Amino acid sequence: AITNLKVLTDARTAYDGFKASEVVGLIKDLGTIDADNYVTKKAQLETTEAEFNKISSAASSSVTNANNLTTARSDYDTAAKAVTDFETKVTEELGELEPVAYTNKTVVEEVKTAYEALSEMQQGQVSAEIMALYNGAVTVITDFDTAIDHVKELIKNLPAPITGSVADKQALSEARSAYNNLLDKDAQADVDTFGDLQTAEAAYVDALIDAIGDTDAITNEVLANTEAARTAYDELKELDTDAADKVSNGDTLEAAEAAIKDYQEAIGQAAFNEAEAAFKAVQAVEEVTDENAEAVETAIEAYNQLHIADAETAEKTFKERYDELGALMQAYADQKAAAEKEKADTQKLMYASVTVADQIYTGS
Repeated sequence: AITNLKVLTDARTAYDGFKASEVVGLIKDLGTIDADNYVTKKAQLETTEAEFNKISSAASSSVTNANNLTTARSDYDTAAKAVTDFETKVTEELGELEPVAYTNKTVVEEVKTAYEALSEMQQGQVSAEIMALYNGAVTVITDFDTAIDHVKELIKNLPAPITGSVADKQALSEARSAYNNLLDKDAQADVDTFGDLQTAEAAYVDALIDAIGDTDAITNEVLANTEAARTAYDELKELDTDAADKVSNGDTLEAAEAAIKDYQEAIGQAAFNEAEAAFKAVQAVEEVTDENAEAVETAIEAYNQLHIADAETAEKTFKERYDELGALMQAYADQKAAAEKEKADTQKLMYASVTVADQIYTGS
């Protein structure tokens, strides 16, 4: 028979009492657990729980702060679960987005809000794979937002008023290219000032049409301005029909083109005959002089008129001689200018006077 069972029972009781006192101290040392310290306190929590479990169930009531240990475990699990919940959210909500588009902005921002709600320690516990997926999606949306803001800034800083200048064209092209480069309809739709760009593009075409000038006298300048306006209008229409519809001077452009066509048809053959005769009259000219300058000028003007009526024929038939005559005429003008300057300088010397100090005449 076991005669010393009481010794064992007493030993158990003493042990539980001692252990309970020890665990009470461990729980006090453990303190509270939250999202900012749960990782660093994990080992301490597990050690305290292990020591608590060594106490018999009958004696566990001696641990007066046992509820604090239960709370610490609950707080730890909550902090850890927030990380796994975030990882699940990223996988489920971002994992199927291939690729991420601007239409996904709301989803990405919700996930971003969830990430920012994590503590720094929790953020550090998110797996590298999940972070790569998360960061990739956030970067896409951030880049879109940056690009959209850039487009808005370009539109905001467009020249005003639009005058049809080279600077206007450059600014409009830069804004339009930035808008097209968004490559996402939802991102483009977020540019709420896009209508201002379309209005400015139409104003640019209108300015070029205004620059055509008086079509009662068709000149090479009128012809060139009309061609430039037509090219700009057609390019805008191909690029954006809604922007082209905002052009208000389309009727003026068509009227100018009609006037040019009528003029070309009216002077066509006559202009060729005049040019042919005028160039024949100066075919032997190798130097422009006072005697032949008028004939050379007549040939040059005849070419310009033919160029208006039929540019292809003018360039094919007379262009080479036209360029030669232009160079000769420039040389003649330079010589005339030099002669006039020399004459003016000579007259200036003839009437020049020099003042000297009073002195005795020496005979020389």
